[in-house]
Amino acid sequence: MALSGSYQNGITGYTVKTEWTATQNVEENYSDLTIKLYLICGYRYNLSISTKTHYVYIDNTAYSINSSLYTNGNQTLKLGEFTKRIYHNSDGTKTVNLSSVVTFNANIRGRHVNTIDGGSDTIELDKIPRMSLIKNTIDGSRYLNSLHTLH
Repeated sequence: MALSGSYQNGITGYTVKTEWTATQNVEENYSDLTIKLYLICGYRYNLSISTKTHYVYIDNTAYSINSSLYTNGNQTLKLGEFTKRIYHNSDGTKTVNLSSVVTFNANIRGRHVNTIDGGSDTIELDKIPRMSLIKNTIDGSRYLNSLHTLH
């Protein structure tokens, strides 16, 4: 279980890195998941690509990030970030599937690159503790102004 992490994948000269962090709300049983998408460019792997739409998939639902790709290489480009609210199961657990794709649609060193698979990860968010339910009925005799022990 975790509240932050990252995964990455790429091709020669370019690596897509996805970082995630979760901020939990115990009372409402959810985590706000912040995703940051980066492109790590190797030495002399320059780019000059107009605005493209990149995708991060959360449980197979696509979320888009728009950015241009300009660099002379040897640089990490932050493509963007977003936050998505993720509700946990009734027992406080939650597993999330993440994957990323960066769009190039350009010729890179003599070959056409449409997209770069940024990899994927299955994350298990920290369990959110849930309140116990206490019945308002007690077996046996009860007396006012006396102590009762709940088990």
